[in-house]
Amino acid sequence: MRKLPIWLTFTTILRVAFMHLGVAWRLIWPWLLVLVPFAVSVYWFGISQTHSERGQILDILVSFGGAFVGLFLCGIGVSSVAVGWHRYALLGEEPHGFGVLRIQSNVWSYLWNFIGISLLMVLVFVLPISILAYFLYLPLGLTGILASYSSQVMMALSAIPIACYLLCSPIITRFYLKLVGIALCDQTASFDTVSSASTGNYVGLLGLAVLLWTMSYVPNAGMDYLSEIIGQSGLVGFAFSTLRTVFQSMVIYVDIVSLTILYGFFVLGREIDALGRH
Repeated sequence: MRKLPIWLTFTTILRVAFMHLGVAWRLIWPWLLVLVPFAVSVYWFGISQTHSERGQILDILVSFGGAFVGLFLCGIGVSSVAVGWHRYALLGEEPHGFGVLRIQSNVWSYLWNFIGISLLMVLVFVLPISILAYFLYLPLGLTGILASYSSQVMMALSAIPIACYLLCSPIITRFYLKLVGIALCDQTASFDTVSSASTGNYVGLLGLAVLLWTMSYVPNAGMDYLSEIIGQSGLVGFAFSTLRTVFQSMVIYVDIVSLTILYGFFVLGREIDALGRH
C-alpha cells in the first residue's frame, strides 16, 4: 500500500503546472478560437434582442439555447484539453496545433463519464449537504437568531458545507481518477482498479484537498473583498470579471494536473519526484 506524501505532492502539482504552461497554452488556444467568437456572437445577439419586437418567450428560449450550446462546447473543450494534458504528462504525447480540435472517442467518453460522476456526486454528497444546511438555517431564521447575528451565523453555516465537502473529497477524487484512465485508453483502469490502488490514503488525499482548496479560496476571497471596496461598474467590473475567469481557468488546470499526478502515483506506480521531473 503506497502512502501519498501530502506536501511533496502539492508542491509537485504546482511546479508541474507552472513549468508546463506553454504546453497548456498549446492545448487551449485552438479552442479559444472556437469558443470566444461563439460567446461574443451570443452576447451581441442578446443585446440586439433587447430592442426587438419578438416575444419574450422566444427571447428566453434563444438565450437558454445559446447558453446550453456554449456550456456543451466548453465541456467538450475542457475534456479535450484534459485528455491532451493527461496523455502529454503520462505518455509524452505532444499536442500539435489544430490537431487538438480532433474529437476522438476518448474525449467523448471523458466528457460523458465526467458528467455521470458529477451527477452521482451531487446526489450522494452535495444534495444531502445542502438539505442539512437548509434545515440548520430554517430554525435559526424562525427563532430570530439569524436576524440578531446574521453575519456570524451565515459564516458558520457556510463553513458546514465546505467542511463536509472537504471530508468527502478523498472519495470524490478517487472516482474522478477513472477519467485519467479513459484519457490514456487504459482498458484495465476500472473504478475498482483505481479505487483499490488508492486504498488507505484518505488522510493524504484529505490533506491535499485542503491545500488545493485553500490555494483557490484565498485569492477568490481577496477578489471578492476588493470588488466590494472598489466596485464592479464599467472597466473595473470588466477587469475583475476577466481576472476571475482567468483565475478559475487556472484552478481547473491545476485540478487536471493533480489528477494526472495522482493517477501516475497510484495506478502507474511512479514516484512523485519522477512525475515532477517530466
